[in-house]
Amino acid sequence: MKVFALLTALATAAALRRQQPKSYRQILRNGNDVQYFADFKIGGQTIAGIFDTGSFEIVVRSSRCSLCLHPTSPYNHEKSNTFVKNGTITHHNYGSGPCETMLGYDTVAVGPSLIAKDQPIWEITRHNIPVLNRAKFAAIVGIGPKFIEMQSLPASTSPYNHEKSNTFVKNGTITHHNYGSGPCETMLGYDTVAVGPSLIAKDQPIWEITRHNIPVLNRAKFAAIVGIGPKYGYNSERKTLLMNYHVDEFSICLGQEPGSNGFLTWGPSAKAEEEVAKAKVYGKHHWATKMSKVYIQHKGQEKQVDPTDVCPNGCAAIIDSGTSLIAAPRAALQILASQLGAINEDCSNFHELPNLLFSLDGQDFELPPRAYVMRMRGAELKANDIWDLLFFKPRIRKSEQCMPAFMEMNFKTQMGDMWILGMPFFREFHTTFDREKQIMKFAKAGPDCEPMPFFEKKEAESEDTVALVASRANVSKPLEVDMQDLIPPRLSLQYDDAEKEDMEI
Repeated sequence: MKVFALLTALATAAALRRQQPKSYRQILRNGNDVQYFADFKIGGQTIAGIFDTGSFEIVVRSSRCSLCLHPTSPYNHEKSNTFVKNGTITHHNYGSGPCETMLGYDTVAVGPSLIAKDQPIWEITRHNIPVLNRAKFAAIVGIGPKFIEMQSLPASTSPYNHEKSNTFVKNGTITHHNYGSGPCETMLGYDTVAVGPSLIAKDQPIWEITRHNIPVLNRAKFAAIVGIGPKYGYNSERKTLLMNYHVDEFSICLGQEPGSNGFLTWGPSAKAEEEVAKAKVYGKHHWATKMSKVYIQHKGQEKQVDPTDVCPNGCAAIIDSGTSLIAAPRAALQILASQLGAINEDCSNFHELPNLLFSLDGQDFELPPRAYVMRMRGAELKANDIWDLLFFKPRIRKSEQCMPAFMEMNFKTQMGDMWILGMPFFREFHTTFDREKQIMKFAKAGPDCEPMPFFEKKEAESEDTVALVASRANVSKPLEVDMQDLIPPRLSLQYDDAEKEDMEI
């Protein structure tokens, strides 16, 4: 009987941990002010993708989808020399519709130095997402936190070390083994393998694991897979792109001027700690924190509304770069509607509208009218699914009319009712996400999306502050939106076992 062995050649846990790469500032191209995307590569193919803090998987429009419309180039696994097949079929549900996907692995590269081999990708084989039929992007790149404890190999299980063997024979052939729980790169060698007192095989082929994406191996009490039966079963825990890039910190900011680009910075932010506001991340799967004191404040007036009315028992706020607008529960939006007052269809009273104030983990934030008011454009309004998500929609559809830009979404989480602060938030605040410390840091967004001090200084205004005030004064009109381009939330919500009516974020 021939024994096939896979041995983990993981010398130390420290060897697995690479230094964080140097910061890389990536331009996010503007698609009608409601889609921001950038090019990256899958299997050497250039793909346009939205980088979404509300999810943690890579879902890409694929050539496997024969019935799909492809306004931009889809991913084609047949053109990749690094594609590894898995074949698992699943479904992803987005706010704008569902899609059927197939799992595979390929090399994913962002910029000149961020490269992840054997990265899990989900190819869209069928979908009912109208926005994808005309979108300027072909992939949704999840950069949510997915806080999973990545343990090193337990001390009780020693890895195989060929240098300690007197019977090892080198071969050096490199290959890949693909398991249901992930792929691994291996190197062929030969050694003596013994089982019990009498089962001994000399010069037995063994494959030493030199790199892998098999989460179970990070915490298993075994160090080898001895192939005398079927392969491992499916394991849904897979490393995210952030994990494989060894990126623990990144930042996102979107330009305030209509049509201006945004930026995604992979790596640490250079802003001084004392100049930023911070919020702890309480979500397990999302960049979510606690929110309270949500209210409307009219210009020149003090707080007149009880903040607890809108968020009486505390709420959850997800900071989501992949959602075009702000989403909130119906009950909260009904209260805000009574406080907000009328918005003229021609936006003639835009400059009179109040600000939206709220607190994130104890720190107050303020969003001006440009963050929550939009002007619909386009001769035809066909996007029924998006229209249905809007809370403040008028009874009669008209193009070129102004209205509050809130999506209705009713979810209760372990932290309370859920809000989503989408792209409008990133136009006002340069936001840094820190996986290692599990915090978010906020600076005010400068004219070129550079981080500016969050806290106003009492002494004379600095040149930076003057430039910031001047740049914001120039942006005094509502966001113009084509309804068909809006992107609803895509969230990786799960039911909380302890409370079935709540969603775990």
